[in-house]
Amino acid sequence: MNEEKTQNQQTQKESENINPTIYDYLQIAKNFYGGFFTRTVAYLIDLIIIYLLATLLNTVTLGVLDTGKTFPVLNCSLPVAIVYIIYFITMTYIYSQTIGKMLLKIKVEKINGEKLTLADVFYREFIGRILSSALLLLPYLAVGQTSKKQGLHDYIAN
Repeated sequence: MNEEKTQNQQTQKESENINPTIYDYLQIAKNFYGGFFTRTVAYLIDLIIIYLLATLLNTVTLGVLDTGKTFPVLNCSLPVAIVYIIYFITMTYIYSQTIGKMLLKIKVEKINGEKLTLADVFYREFIGRILSSALLLLPYLAVGQTSKKQGLHDYIAN
């Protein structure tokens, strides 16, 4: 009888290890979403790359694109705005990551885990970022406050 009881307890412990609770899923899910600070560091890395590429573009075009005026909403020069938009749309569409995100192991996907379509990327990287910039970058703070770490640009692209 005692041996049967011990065997039942051992079987129960094994079944508890096999069947995770909702708490276990929530703990695991925290690893799936890039948080505010991780995404901010990735974005800063991307900005450094963008400014280097914009400088290269400005050099190649002999400064023709650099009119000295700032691009509205993004508040940067035309070469930086061109590189910014092309960089984020191209990298996110082709690789689902920018170089900053690659270094920090963050990937951009739909909620269901699928790759973003070109339309999704356009809404996220162009429309969403322009709206966020127009709203004084405040929508980016939502990344730190939402359970799935999403900003306005993420909601727009689903």
